[in-house]
Amino acid sequence: MTKTPWGDSEQLRERRLRSGRGTPPAEVERNQRERLFGAIVAASADEGYARTKVADLIELSGVSSRTFYDLFGDRANLARAALVAIVERLQGPLSASAEPLEGELSRERFERFAAAVAEQPATASFVLAEAFGAGPEAVAVVERGIARFEEEVLERYEVTAALAGVQAQVITARLGGILELTRARLRSHREAELVGLGPEVVDVALADCAPPEPLRLGVRPRRGAQERLEVSDHAERAMRAFAITVAERGYGETRVEDVVKRAGMSARTFYAAFSGKEDLMRSAIESACAQVVAVAMPAMTRQAEWPLGVRAGFGALFNFLASRPALATLLTVGVYEAGDQAVEARLRGLAPLASLIGGRAPGWARLKGIERTLLGGGLLWLAYTQVRRQGPESLPSLAPVCTYLVLSPLLGPQAACAAANNQGGGHAPSSGDLNLDLRVEDEQSGTIGLPLSRRKTLAADVRRAARRSLRVDEEGWRELREVHEKALAASLAIASRAEGRLEETGESGRDARSINVLFEMPPPDGEPEAD
Repeated sequence: MTKTPWGDSEQLRERRLRSGRGTPPAEVERNQRERLFGAIVAASADEGYARTKVADLIELSGVSSRTFYDLFGDRANLARAALVAIVERLQGPLSASAEPLEGELSRERFERFAAAVAEQPATASFVLAEAFGAGPEAVAVVERGIARFEEEVLERYEVTAALAGVQAQVITARLGGILELTRARLRSHREAELVGLGPEVVDVALADCAPPEPLRLGVRPRRGAQERLEVSDHAERAMRAFAITVAERGYGETRVEDVVKRAGMSARTFYAAFSGKEDLMRSAIESACAQVVAVAMPAMTRQAEWPLGVRAGFGALFNFLASRPALATLLTVGVYEAGDQAVEARLRGLAPLASLIGGRAPGWARLKGIERTLLGGGLLWLAYTQVRRQGPESLPSLAPVCTYLVLSPLLGPQAACAAANNQGGGHAPSSGDLNLDLRVEDEQSGTIGLPLSRRKTLAADVRRAARRSLRVDEEGWRELREVHEKALAASLAIASRAEGRLEETGESGRDARSINVLFEMPPPDGEPEAD
């Protein structure tokens, strides 16, 4: 049995009104609409919106198929109407006055929200997850509701002395963090854990402060080009064709036959690489995340100072996505349309970036788990809203505010603003900037500290060796990729075992960084691709 705002799923049929004398037709229609609203919420909770059929809705609600089509015409119209009704119900309890923000009242409001989610998880999941796969009109209903709430919160920030001047994008990220936190709890059926988090969640937001000077816009690259399909690897060509189609039509309206036709391949070739649409989506997300990590990691690690590395990493990441708009749309928007498995796949794929920031940033471990969760979720939602409102080519403008959000709780607003406004520049460390503690292990003598001059020479040799450019055929590419995948899996297994031993012994351990990057270099501008 699934609880909905219009009754439990098993009781919807029992709420039928008898038409005829004494029952106004408008009352009968209202009753039929509400039973269908309850049915789509319940069915989506059980099977997911994508797998819910009109026959399921008719069975649950007790409404005839003729009445269903007379009232709504199709499932998407029903979803949109149900969302409108739910959002209207939420406007009262969640609406805010234009008075200054006060901690205790804000915590009480979050607790009301958390209690509503815990009481009606199917409804919350329908609004915050399933709606994104119900078509553009349904998504627009949810986005308008969130945007109205953002505007109300912004007004309250502006009349709160400690928060005046905080950028609207910061508020988008804070609300997005709460949304992502809620979605995560709903995915794992742990929504009851939201109750009681009000003090921690609100304290994160109330700790915000405006940067001491305006954040500059990120450097915007040339306009993104269409995904190139002229690649010999069949799986890669299918993933690129898939990204283009999803960007144009949305995930729900994308069919395997559309991808096959666009990629110029046979269905047999496609199914040799992928089991179906969901497998293709998972593979495309994994590939996109791997490319993002490959671009951002070197940009972060080559900076002499880690705050500038954070800025450089965001700059490289968003510049890359802006140059690949279809891939960017898939990774920021398409994942929500595809559902929980796609969202989880993205979280796994981007985890190395969070680990790298955490490993390099002093004080990261002192942040509470809820702070890191809200921050990561907020950045992902900020990218979503940027693509939806201004397009993927505008993503580079997010680099400064994302840098500020990450660094301000660690460094304070002054230093965070300075790094955010660095334009990701800084400089690659020269030989004079190296501050490395490179040591060589000797069997007889143990650890031998090398002289500074030798450490610099060895560091330069290591950099040259690690950045080797290769020219390979398709078989060589597959072999290299297999080597890197095995190395990554082995590294993660080693780290996991080491973490277990450290927990047992209580030792502090030592920090280490392993970078494993393999990517295909595009030809220089104006140079034709090799056959």
